[in-house]
Amino acid sequence: MNDSNNNLNSTSIPLWKFILLSLITFGIYEIYWMYKQWKFLKLKDDLNISPFWRSILAIIFLHELLERIATLADNVGYEKASSTKMNTFRFVFWFLTASINKFQIPLPFGLITYLHFLALINAVQSINFYWKINDTF
Repeated sequence: MNDSNNNLNSTSIPLWKFILLSLITFGIYEIYWMYKQWKFLKLKDDLNISPFWRSILAIIFLHELLERIATLADNVGYEKASSTKMNTFRFVFWFLTASINKFQIPLPFGLITYLHFLALINAVQSINFYWKINDTF
């Protein structure tokens, strides 16, 4: 397997798998996904950042990540991008709701608070499109 396939496989994930992993880990996988994206961007753009801390502090750095992913995808012709500001707001709202109301919202309505992965679907699709078009690093 060559390097370009290794890079592709390390940052690209089928959407169904992203959703499934997000659901069964109650959102922990999303932090790991962000870490992988920040790590790739650090190498690609020679950024002086810590992918670990950018992922742990996702609420603070998510908008920048979504913007960078949208720009990458836009540069290779992706036309389905949605508002990065709105997706950031959605993620933060659902994430904070899940954190605050874990035990206060009765089932099945309490499960709605774990839908913060929906705000990242466009970013997952965008980065997957980027890797589909530009699978070399």
